[in-house]
Amino acid sequence: KHMIALADTVVEAKLPILLVFPKRFDFKYEEKKDLMESKRKGESMFMGLGDVIIPGSLAVAASVFLPAAGADPFLGISPPVTVGLFTLAGMLLSFFLLMGFVVKGKAHAGLPFLNTGAIAGFLAGHLLVYGDLAFF
Repeated sequence: KHMIALADTVVEAKLPILLVFPKRFDFKYEEKKDLMESKRKGESMFMGLGDVIIPGSLAVAASVFLPAAGADPFLGISPPVTVGLFTLAGMLLSFFLLMGFVVKGKAHAGLPFLNTGAIAGFLAGHLLVYGDLAFF
């Protein structure tokens, strides 16, 4: 529960390290005095910025550091970028799974879900593009 306590503190201080997902179009972040109250009322959901940056760095690293040689372009996209896109797709699928739990009222740490999805997407993309899982 230490992550929930940390999130409560970040929300109350309105620090810029939080992504806010409003559930209604008329939600005004700037006008909220107590963001935790809006969370409790179900007006919004929150996610830490680190939950996006850490698995997102795998997608960027795949796009930049994987070799372009040794594989054919997939649908006209260079092999490293294809693996990066698969990594992002895995992260996005795991995000929707995570949001399914959150909508049901069950708060979860986002990083395990998002990292698992990013790694699974990376491995699937690498296997599809390069034909193996040899990274060296």
